[in-house]
Amino acid sequence: MNSALRHKVAKRTSLPLTVQDLEDLSAISGSPAALDALDVDASMSEAALLHRVFQLGVKRAYELLDEVGYAQLATDPERAEFQRISKARRRG
Repeated sequence: MNSALRHKVAKRTSLPLTVQDLEDLSAISGSPAALDALDVDASMSEAALLHRVFQLGVKRAYELLDEVGYAQLATDPERAEFQRISKARRRG
């Protein structure tokens, strides 16, 4: 399984958690299926589990940024014109 803290820790910080956050973490840590889906070990510390959830959140944030970027490219008139010219050149 994944070692959530496989890299050297650069900084430890406090993280304010809501009651809902605590309930979510408890649900995750108490569910073998959730732990498996997140690729974490049941013996991980709470800090390591929080780090893994953070890693997954950052990954999802980058995926959303990519989606926004691709959507912007798809509606960019300059890109559309470039594609039209490129297709015309390939056709000869």
